[in-house]
Amino acid sequence: FVSLFLHIFHPTAQQSNQDDRQHITKQSLKQPHTPNPTHQNTHQQTPNMVQMTPGDQAMVKVIPGNDQCCDCGMKNPQWASVSFGTVFCLDCSGVHRSLGVHISFVRSIAMDSWTPQQLQIMKLGGNKKCKDYLASK
Repeated sequence: FVSLFLHIFHPTAQQSNQDDRQHITKQSLKQPHTPNPTHQNTHQQTPNMVQMTPGDQAMVKVIPGNDQCCDCGMKNPQWASVSFGTVFCLDCSGVHRSLGVHISFVRSIAMDSWTPQQLQIMKLGGNKKCKDYLASK
């Protein structure tokens, strides 16, 4: 799933990462990081974030394809990509996390807090829908 996604949507991702590394100089590494005040992290915890209720968890798990990891097929996945509305196992969650939150924003179904919008994405998504979409490309 991840390799198919990267091939379809980010064929130059590996090249751009190499280009980015070449632009880092010793001088730029010595400069302190100054946060951009106009950048807002939409994934920070806000007061309207809540843990998934058992009912929400059950609803997400009965969506077609969500009974197994979207990447490796392991049963009973406990992690999710809000970006794709898919669920996956602990091992595959590490792969998704390594892609960066701009590609796959990973949350624990049981342990993390969710915004109402993130819960809605998960309820409308699903592993089968995502795989069918990617297969059609």
